[in-house]
Amino acid sequence: MCVVLGIRLIKTKNYAVKFAFLFSAATALLFCLFLYEYGTLVRETQEAKTEAELFVQAKRIALEMDRFDSRTEEYFYFPRYKLYRAALIGEGGKTIFSTLGFKPLTAPGYHRLNERRYLVYELPRGVYFGAEYLVVSKDFYESEIYFRLLVLLFIAVSILFGVYLYLIRLFERPLVQMNENLDRFIKDSIHEINTPLAIISANVELFCMKHGENKHLARIKAAAKSLSNLYNDMEYLIKQGRGHFAKELTNLGEATRYRVEYFTEIADMKGISFLSDIGEECTASVNPVKLYRLIDNNLSNAVKYSHENSKIEVTLKKISDNEAQLCFKDYGVGIEKPDKIFDRYYREELSKGGFGLGLNIVKNICDDEGIKIDVVSKIDEGSEFRYLFSLSP
Repeated sequence: MCVVLGIRLIKTKNYAVKFAFLFSAATALLFCLFLYEYGTLVRETQEAKTEAELFVQAKRIALEMDRFDSRTEEYFYFPRYKLYRAALIGEGGKTIFSTLGFKPLTAPGYHRLNERRYLVYELPRGVYFGAEYLVVSKDFYESEIYFRLLVLLFIAVSILFGVYLYLIRLFERPLVQMNENLDRFIKDSIHEINTPLAIISANVELFCMKHGENKHLARIKAAAKSLSNLYNDMEYLIKQGRGHFAKELTNLGEATRYRVEYFTEIADMKGISFLSDIGEECTASVNPVKLYRLIDNNLSNAVKYSHENSKIEVTLKKISDNEAQLCFKDYGVGIEKPDKIFDRYYREELSKGGFGLGLNIVKNICDDEGIKIDVVSKIDEGSEFRYLFSLSP
């Protein structure tokens, strides 16, 4: 499901999943800190338990050796166990008997060796086959402890992810409904605006053809064209998230001349004149709708922020066999923060009207089409926007 919020397309399903994932990740991070401390405690507890088990096993083996009577038995069968290995160590560390598989230290006490734990148990001298130490060993896997904790973490976070996702979708239902209503309202409004706008423009043209031009009709035509430009921006934003604008070979010079002619009546209202220098024909692979939006928004802004009775220079020239540069230069108020003008909703002159969408649309188009942008501006002297196109052979 898709909705338009602030003329920006949002996929609510992905929105809920992303936030549920972020909440789950934050929870998992907190759990990791807790589980690390818990894991350390479990490991220390397991170490103490293993040491006690080895001590008990050593006492059990010593008891078996105590029961051996050399007068009635020829051989002593050393006890063997599934979980434990043992060894008898004599004087000087000499091995008398061993099933350990490694050479242990002969210091009495509990020892760690990789994934083994062993206890060196001191024996009375001269009693147990000449052995001084009994060594009992057991495998000890720390990784198993942490693996169980990770499994527990995964299960807990998975459950929480489901809970978060359910709650987010539960709470977002009113927002989704509101956005759907807003989406329908915007689409219907766009459609409803287009019809009377076309009627106004057509009737003004017919009236001018029959009765001639006058300043009042010129203002109506200029206002209708300004409104039409805003309508085109709104329509483009809605279609941008729902459709694909295919590239095609487009004549940059013809498109630029056509749009300059369209904006001439708007510029005339402020006594602004266009100085066009559109050189040799340049053809680029670009979507015409996107190209018109780029040109229109630059011309609209140039007219809006230029001083009355000034001029706007529009130039198109080849700078190499593979590249052409389209420039819009005005002699207006200039830009205070050129690095922010492409941000959505950013406006430096609030009194000039608008929504702060135009140059953001231009920036997105340039990113999509691989068009390079360069902006030069000085306060109270004007601004120049340069666009570098890659030409088609």
